[in-house]
Amino acid sequence: MQVKVKYTELPTIHGTQNFSIVLTSPCLTDTLTLDTSLFASPALIYTISDPASVFSWTDAAAKSVKSLTNCGTLTWVVTKEDGVAAVDSIFSLGDLTLTNKSISIFTNDILKVDTYKMQVKAYYTLLPTI
Repeated sequence: MQVKVKYTELPTIHGTQNFSIVLTSPCLTDTLTLDTSLFASPALIYTISDPASVFSWTDAAAKSVKSLTNCGTLTWVVTKEDGVAAVDSIFSLGDLTLTNKSISIFTNDILKVDTYKMQVKAYYTLLPTI
């Protein structure tokens, strides 16, 4: 950008100076933390052949370390702890763009008895590195 100053009565006499304007956002240096009480282990205990069980949460489960509220929408990703997709014959994800996010658990297969370690990640949709 450039600013130019001149005398109204003498327009040929003027001074100019170049300058820049930096736009930044506190969102770029923010960190999100997740509600550890909600995502405590075990978050859910399911018994084989019971009706489907649903574990749910909202965006309120992710908090800005800087208490920011204007960094845009959140994107949520749920995987098994090893990074493998969480959706399989036991688990199904609800629409994670809705207010109430969820994962449903159901099986009749006794061979599926195990502890499944899951991972949930939240990030600002426009700033995926946060």
